Amino acid sequence: MWAETSCYLGDKGSIAVTRDRVIRTPAFRINPVDTTGAGDAFNAAFIYAYVVKGLDLEEASIVANAAAALKCLKLGAQTGMPKLRELKGFLEERGYAISL
Repeated sequence: MWAETSCYLGDKGSIAVTRDRVIRTPAFRINPVDTTGAGDAFNAAFIYAYVVKGLDLEEASIVANAAAALKCLKLGAQTGMPKLRELKGFLEERGYAISL
């Protein structure tokens, strides 16, 4: 099932909507340094997790929210983008066993 839309809502998390479902995923609680580029990080991670890795909507949304949170912990829209190993570590530290 393809998401018809997925939307990053900042500190409110995200929402993915299909014909049949609405999936709301909470944000990770962080102390942001720079939110510039958080939406881009979310979108890139969502596409990677959902389309490339084939994760379900719930897991893809968690991964995308984690990427956005990580981005917010660093300065710079591009220089602050998280690396895959950082994303994996962030998720593991929070108890998520999602295969990336």
